[in-house]
Amino acid sequence: MSNFLKRFFTATSTLNLLPAFLAALVAGAILSAMVPPLQSPDEASHLTQAAVISQGSLFGRSTDGRVPGGQLDQQFLPYFENYHKLRGTPNKLTPEIRAAGDALAHSGTTVFAPTHATAYYLPVVYFPQAAGLAIGRWSGLSIDDSIRTARALAFLASLVILFGAVKLYAPNMFVLTIFMLPMMMFQIVCAGIDGITTATAVFALSFFMRSLEKKWQAPKSLLLLFAFSLLVVCTTRQHLVLLLLLPFYLYTVRKERQLLWMGLTLCVLTVAWTLYITSVTSAVAPSNKSNLMYYLNSPSAAWSLLVNSIFNTENIRSYLVAFIGILGWIDTPMQSWFYKVAGLFTIATIGFSLTLKGSHADWSARAFLLFIGLASSLLTFIIMMIVWTKLPATQIEGVQGRYFFVPAILFGFALSGAKIPMRLKGLQSALLCVFALFTVYNTAYVLNHRYNLASASAAVGNLAINAPGLVPTHQRNFTHNPLRFRVITT
Repeated sequence: MSNFLKRFFTATSTLNLLPAFLAALVAGAILSAMVPPLQSPDEASHLTQAAVISQGSLFGRSTDGRVPGGQLDQQFLPYFENYHKLRGTPNKLTPEIRAAGDALAHSGTTVFAPTHATAYYLPVVYFPQAAGLAIGRWSGLSIDDSIRTARALAFLASLVILFGAVKLYAPNMFVLTIFMLPMMMFQIVCAGIDGITTATAVFALSFFMRSLEKKWQAPKSLLLLFAFSLLVVCTTRQHLVLLLLLPFYLYTVRKERQLLWMGLTLCVLTVAWTLYITSVTSAVAPSNKSNLMYYLNSPSAAWSLLVNSIFNTENIRSYLVAFIGILGWIDTPMQSWFYKVAGLFTIATIGFSLTLKGSHADWSARAFLLFIGLASSLLTFIIMMIVWTKLPATQIEGVQGRYFFVPAILFGFALSGAKIPMRLKGLQSALLCVFALFTVYNTAYVLNHRYNLASASAAVGNLAINAPGLVPTHQRNFTHNPLRFRVITT
């Protein structure tokens, strides 16, 4: 670690963040303990990818070379099946389910596990989870303890990245509020990649905002971290690919040629990765190409589908509700009144975060961030239209509220520009503390009733989730298992 990074993480100002870091760590640990394994969408797929990587296979394939994947201890399969009994059903975490999960240990016998659902993502984003699973395997922990270790390391990595970003450039009240919403907290404490990718995106944006100060000179180590963060985000969250424009914009401001070369290099690497991984996984997703060709030949159909999906009032309501939080496998809503309170508070933070003063250069940067945020939101619909929506279609399916986390954060950074409003700073801090306690308590309350108490339906408000692709999972059919395993003795 360079001298700068040592100073960066040991400076006095970092100590001022220590109480907030410890509070977030405790709150996250409590929520993580309350969420049974595999209750976040596709958590099993993410854990499978991490387990394959923990075996040393970054770019593994099947023996015929057509399917991406690698070796997975066969005891993960009954573990996954055991905890999938909870998803999309009113089932509770009974002592029998818990005991069945706790009893499973690493066997030494592996199966081939396809990872076509997660192979699109740069493997490095799974390193914390992979490290947790490797530690569990090497130290003789059970499957359950290994997975909980993977969860813990992913959560810790997200917090470290996020607080590093805050130290680099303090976000405004609106951005901080987004990280206190139940959906964000839920995803961060689970073993998926939402927490790491969102925190990494915030780090890149914090560097961008700090670099707008022409007097500030970024050390090479921090510049490399900026480039690395963009590569991670843009190769794991394709709808955020326009973040690759950040180095080019900084070049127009700072006139440093290294930023131009950075942007060009990142574009080449992102395109190369996309072409490579698409060629590897094309055999399992033939419909994507047919959908793309259909919309290219019928642009009016694509436009009509986009307009119908984006401006449908019921869809908008569902996206907003899901953005605040529908937990579990989109089957655990918060209390009905909670959405009103959390929504109004989030809107109110705009007033605390908005800065109307600023130079021409500052307003230009803010407009640039707003453009990327809006374009990334539109790109979300376009991608889901191609890769998820079956033809013929009247609505784009599969769009979830959590996909708009980073676009909303881009909007938040655009609100303030280079100078964070300091008005009523004490009141802002007090309100954020109260809101954090409010959301953590109510999230814990809902999770406890969902997974532990028999009266969940009476305690938690029911919501009609009608947006396409956001059908509560108790109404879905999970009998189809896209994973096929082959037993191999090692």
